[in-house]
Amino acid sequence: MGTASGFTIAAFNLGISGGSFLGGVLVVSAGVLATPWGGVTTAVVAHGIATVSLKRRAAHTKALAQV
Repeated sequence: MGTASGFTIAAFNLGISGGSFLGGVLVVSAGVLATPWGGVTTAVVAHGIATVSLKRRAAHTKALAQV
């Protein structure tokens, strides 16, 4: 239980620091007006990852149910 909690906290911290870093790079290179597009891009990528993950989980569950 403690290890899972530690990994969850580490993932949140990595997301916060990574987002801050990428946001800073975006602001320096493209300007403040580009940040909404960076947010849209991040949301689209996250949606794609979630979709692929859920489809893989559904296929795995279906395969287990057939056994």
